[in-house]
Amino acid sequence: MPQLASSKRLPVAFAFVSILRLLYVPLSLASGPVHFSTLPSQDPPPSDRQCVAMIPQTPEVRPDNAPFNQTVPSSSELLEFYHHPVWSGPPARDFFGVTGKYRGSTDMILRWAACKWGIDEDVVRAQAWTESKWRQGGPNPGDGGGDKRLTQQECIQGNFRALWNFGCENCCYQSWGILQTKVYYAWGTWPMIKDSTAFNADYRYADQRACMNGDYSGYFASAAQQPNTYAADLASGDLNRILWGCIGMHYSGGWYNPPARSYISETQGYLTTQPWRQLAH
Repeated sequence: MPQLASSKRLPVAFAFVSILRLLYVPLSLASGPVHFSTLPSQDPPPSDRQCVAMIPQTPEVRPDNAPFNQTVPSSSELLEFYHHPVWSGPPARDFFGVTGKYRGSTDMILRWAACKWGIDEDVVRAQAWTESKWRQGGPNPGDGGGDKRLTQQECIQGNFRALWNFGCENCCYQSWGILQTKVYYAWGTWPMIKDSTAFNADYRYADQRACMNGDYSGYFASAAQQPNTYAADLASGDLNRILWGCIGMHYSGGWYNPPARSYISETQGYLTTQPWRQLAH
């Protein structure tokens, strides 16, 4: 690196270097759009504003997502969400950065969430493909719902009854949206999780980051989750194993148990083939 001409330029230079380190990828206008990569827990990801500034406009490839891509939560919805963002496991503060305050194409929204929470953007794209083939919802109330259940016991959680008979008669869909968050447990996300693509992605990767940062330690230490290697894997610092373990947990609730491994394998397959590139522009 050449010598700086003046010591007055040092703060500017160091600030620029800090930004480069923060992003974990080179920022060069000549090199085209940034690829957001997975960050280790000690490296804080960029802010909402920084991520927005780094994402160029791209065309929509899932036209049915358009109304959901333009919907963001209201201030009152977010305030209520912050009171109870998660059923159990990580602390509520892990979700205080979730805003859903972004509008763009489906791919832009996925990149925004990847940037914001420090998750590789192609992993995000691949998981969204596994979960929904990139579909947030549709014109009918039940569109975007998954994990159909037929009993009230599987649809009503305490005082939360909104899922029962929503989109289907005498049944419910437990999971919703482009990344299929299980609202039966994360009821504080309703209705934003079905109405807003940005909120759906924002929440999913806040939870992913909470898992990767070790905030599911109490959950995995419980007798119901034993045996598992969550604590040992975190201690090892193997970022790839931690990343995929937390991806699998989203599906199975376990740590590299057989359902999680099957889900991880499917998602890694899509990561290799990248079927979203075949969507018409």
